Amino acid sequence: NVLGTINPIKKITRMANKFNIPILVDAAQSVSHISIDVKKINCDFLVFSGHKMMGPTGVGILYIKKNMMKKIEPFLRGGSMIHEVKKHKSTWNNSPWRYEAGTPNIAQVIGLASSIEYIHKIGLSRINKHETKLLSYLLSKLKKINGIIIYGQQNESGPIVSFNILNYHPFDISKLLDTFGIAIRSGHHCAQLLMENLKINYSNRISLYMYNNLSEIDYFINCLKKVIKILK
Repeated sequence: NVLGTINPIKKITRMANKFNIPILVDAAQSVSHISIDVKKINCDFLVFSGHKMMGPTGVGILYIKKNMMKKIEPFLRGGSMIHEVKKHKSTWNNSPWRYEAGTPNIAQVIGLASSIEYIHKIGLSRINKHETKLLSYLLSKLKKINGIIIYGQQNESGPIVSFNILNYHPFDISKLLDTFGIAIRSGHHCAQLLMENLKINYSNRISLYMYNNLSEIDYFINCLKKVIKILK
């Protein structure tokens, strides 16, 4: 989400399994970029959002391993999740319906399905290859800018780059880039503890995806240089 780090999730789940610790994987930032197999990961839960897959907001996916379903009680009550209601007790429906109380978010679910089909039609391997090319090109250009600090780039990383430029506030940089039609994120990126660890308050973040191209990166770099001149 901030550094682009691809965590060794299989190693983490193996360690947790030794101590019978349930594992929930937040795959919102990765599921539209790399192939994920819950069986190979061997996680107990996996979640991701729709809008990170170019789908609608307000909808997402929760995967629950079958043996965990037997241990988890529903926390919402409503239609379709009840098997039988009596005066002094109720019994829940079978999984997954017991967790889906009331009227589902039908339109958003249909939209999410279309997004997933679209991504799979293109192919995650093609998307990943394109993003890797973009990321390498972007980093090579950014590193030539005086005073730039790039955070957390590893050998294997997702298409996210967080950076600061010495003596310039990230809010000023993002605001001025917006005047050129460029949208990047500035702030703590919902990761204030990480910011504290990096000894900064905020950073700028660039997020690349399959709809971006090399010419857009060139345009961004040129505009960033103009912004720096404006702020001097």
